[in-house]
Amino acid sequence: MVLKNLLLFAAILFFIKSVPVYPQQDRWRKIKPIESKLSDVEAILGKAEKTEHRVTYALDEGVYSILYSYGPCELEMDWKVPEWTVIEVFYRPYDDLKLSILGI
Repeated sequence: MVLKNLLLFAAILFFIKSVPVYPQQDRWRKIKPIESKLSDVEAILGKAEKTEHRVTYALDEGVYSILYSYGPCELEMDWKVPEWTVIEVFYRPYDDLKLSILGI
């Protein structure tokens, strides 16, 4: 019985050590399309090299790619989002995550 409990304890410790833990994993939730500006994102994730209006961050837990508006559309469309406002957030974790961790 003692050996069985010891093996169970060792298995639990192994599992805990093998699960990646990223304390700031939910920081992407603070970035809101159509609301967040470049300065908001830089305050959360730091400065990054810009390629046109897309910025990519390679962080400990995964890659964030953020697309910013080029500004209001000059055609007859209703696109009035100011330049450097987030319009798309893409996040790809390095490790596979279960959907339950998203809390949605």
